[in-house]
Amino acid sequence: MKENRPLKWETCGICDQEKTEGYYLYQMYICIACEQKIITTDPTDEKYLYYLRKLEQINQPKLYS
Repeated sequence: MKENRPLKWETCGICDQEKTEGYYLYQMYICIACEQKIITTDPTDEKYLYYLRKLEQINQPKLYS
């Protein structure tokens, strides 16, 4: 029997949009759409550098105040 739970929205660390389907890579949430874009982007494409810069943020510790 399925439970009717509300979907949990998370903000993707790549596209900065709220999505319900994705996963955490360390502390960064990555949506399924961005994962597919990262995997299929050719390294010579300009977008590849954009994805690399976003993924560098994975190692950045979050500051809580």
